[in-house]
Amino acid sequence: MFLVRRGLQLWRLKKGHKIMGEFYKNDGCDIAVIERIEAEIGKPFPVSYKDFLCQSNGGEGTSEIRERSYIYLWRCEDITQYNKDYCVQKYLPENIVAFGMEGDYGYFLDYREPGEPKIISCSFGDLDIAEVQPEADTFEEFIKDWL
Repeated sequence: MFLVRRGLQLWRLKKGHKIMGEFYKNDGCDIAVIERIEAEIGKPFPVSYKDFLCQSNGGEGTSEIRERSYIYLWRCEDITQYNKDYCVQKYLPENIVAFGMEGDYGYFLDYREPGEPKIISCSFGDLDIAEVQPEADTFEEFIKDWL
């Protein structure tokens, strides 16, 4: 399922291609757009997330593995605005950035600890740090459940 190039794992995805379950990708994002959004949020995305965005700028669908079953990963260009719209930085620490959702649950890159950000989830209806749930240690680990 992966194409390895220069030591980075890239996904082989085609627009509208059914992967596992019913996940559908978008066209890839230009690296200049990714770098602009990283500058806006003041944090670098994990390499595996950048690779994913270059192959599929967001996407949506179901998983045969995950308990909650429909995910919507935001286009890179929408991340800054959706974080504002959902008041993420108002209720959660500023080093937590939302990048997608599943129903009323958001998925977040958690930069509170050094190293690659962990993936966490929390209800958008109750953005309370005490309610945050761990999802995966890396974006790569997280996305494997969907592809």
